[in-house]
Amino acid sequence: TEYLDGSGDASIQAGKFPVVSVSLLKALDPYGNTLYTYDHATVTVTPWGRITLSGGVPFQRGEGNIQITYSQGWGAAAAVPQDLKLAALQWVADVYSNWTNKRDPIQSVSIGGQTTTFFDEEIPKRARAVLNRYAIPGASA
Repeated sequence: TEYLDGSGDASIQAGKFPVVSVSLLKALDPYGNTLYTYDHATVTVTPWGRITLSGGVPFQRGEGNIQITYSQGWGAAAAVPQDLKLAALQWVADVYSNWTNKRDPIQSVSIGGQTTTFFDEEIPKRARAVLNRYAIPGASA
């Protein structure tokens, strides 16, 4: 349970994220008494914790006057496929290796024409191959 400041706007930001679900959302008077409980059908929550009331209805202004009970977290690591875990480890190992070896990001240099080409591989090829298996067709990277 968290107590947020009502901003007078139609949305407020939860303190932690990602937000999985909201079980209670209500407005309180200055004494902590319930003024009203928001209907779940009128509330939209993004995974990043932005809570919005439908129809542009504003949250009542006040300090700590919005009570919210929600569950948040990334879920169980066991739910992540093993090959994706390995791809993440390979990516981290590649970044660490480049950092410790101070790998020069320059791939080639042309002195006469003053051309410099940098490596642009952000994700190692071996990790990208695994990630591509989970890509949604038509979605941009």
